[in-house]
Amino acid sequence: MILLKNSEIGQVWLEYIQSVLSNGEWVFDNREEIFETTSICFTISEFDDVNGILSRHSQKKIIELYTRKMFSTEIIEELNSTYGDRFFNNIGVNQFELAVKKLKENKYAKSVFIPLVVPNDPGPRIPCLSAVQVAIRHGELVMFATFRSQNVFNSYGNFLGLKELSVRFATELNVASGPINFFVNFPHIYRSDVPRCQGIISAETTGDKT
Repeated sequence: MILLKNSEIGQVWLEYIQSVLSNGEWVFDNREEIFETTSICFTISEFDDVNGILSRHSQKKIIELYTRKMFSTEIIEELNSTYGDRFFNNIGVNQFELAVKKLKENKYAKSVFIPLVVPNDPGPRIPCLSAVQVAIRHGELVMFATFRSQNVFNSYGNFLGLKELSVRFATELNVASGPINFFVNFPHIYRSDVPRCQGIISAETTGDKT
């Protein structure tokens, strides 16, 4: 397991890409070859892109789609998936409301665990985000996100989408939105994205950030 050192969103994304490029190996996914490595863990506590890395290299469309994916109960056509139905109507259960209720009843609860995968999951795609746990500690909403797999190149979309979900939890509970801890199995980069990832690393490490 690899533990990333950075905690600012842009620096985390950069280190995440570099970790996969440095430690990965080629395997064949059901669509194309991917460069994949062992499990990676990290915490993001600063989401303001203070170093400007996301502003230089991210795509607004990815951020919009992945944020909408957290809340839409309808399948998002461009992604052929959504997480919103799993949070807000998972087999008839609004897990967001249930989580808020549990934390209002006991702010120190350790049982607010939100599964997004169900047995013999019907899809259309098995959620890469497998589960989310939320808790209140030191006056903050702390989130733990577990991924069965993650596309590293677009992962900043998940970072920002989950932050928006954290903010909504925090607002309902009248606490601050705190850090998000990520546990990712099988982080990978698609072959078609490898050159772009290499270009981002090169630009940020050589000083050519234009």
